[in-house]
Amino acid sequence: MKSAISRRHFLRSTGLFATAAAVGPLILPSRLLGNAAPGRKINIGMIGIGRQVKDQNLKPFLESNDCQVVAVCDVDAWRLDQARQAVEKAYSERRPSGGFKGCAAVKDFREILARKDVDAVMISTPDHWHVPMALAAVE
Repeated sequence: MKSAISRRHFLRSTGLFATAAAVGPLILPSRLLGNAAPGRKINIGMIGIGRQVKDQNLKPFLESNDCQVVAVCDVDAWRLDQARQAVEKAYSERRPSGGFKGCAAVKDFREILARKDVDAVMISTPDHWHVPMALAAVE
């Protein structure tokens, strides 16, 4: 049975792809590839602080050496304060000086999206809010 693609065509196509993959990062603006330098922590903004975030999603971020939670957001003041305290406690325990106070707590998700130091967001809100918040984050 004869193949529809010749070996020569296959090699030419993969060669062009490999060249584009190697040269692309040299041509594309760095903003398209992300601006996180190697060794730089990724700053995370948490939007929505329900049980899922408090019990499951927040912990891996707080234990990671590759990122730092810099802001939390929720419309419920009690949940918002609990999340801020959890972040500050976790980072205070990891620093010899203690007393970490670097986590912002806001009620409006747009405040997190407007921050220049936030590299990524985790959206953990009720389903009907996911798309509008994700689209705003992409913009």
